[in-house]
Amino acid sequence: MFLVIADTYTGGYGTELTLFGVFPTEKEAVNFILNEPVKKFCSGFYPNGEEDFGTFDFLKYYESEKTRYIYESQGSPKNLGSRTPMIPTGQRTMPKEEYVLRYIKEFNDKPIYLGGYCE
Repeated sequence: MFLVIADTYTGGYGTELTLFGVFPTEKEAVNFILNEPVKKFCSGFYPNGEEDFGTFDFLKYYESEKTRYIYESQGSPKNLGSRTPMIPTGQRTMPKEEYVLRYIKEFNDKPIYLGGYCE
């Protein structure tokens, strides 16, 4: 099974993980996001008991994060201690299908770490 999970907290520092769906295959989970990237979800309740809804855009930061740089090591780590200088040698554009994988976690009936926040 594949879980579609996102951090929907918008209040600054913090984490609030929301489960958007459970799918039998990774491809179905990817298609769920790509077919309609902006999802409405219940973000809590008003004091009168009414649901408060929010929206989450899975591709909100795609345009600014889609470029991936390729780095190559320069020099010998033996002469530089544990740090080796890296220089960019190229770049590639990450497809949306790869980008949305950050929101998909495989679940196989064993405990999984979804993410957290510490201060």
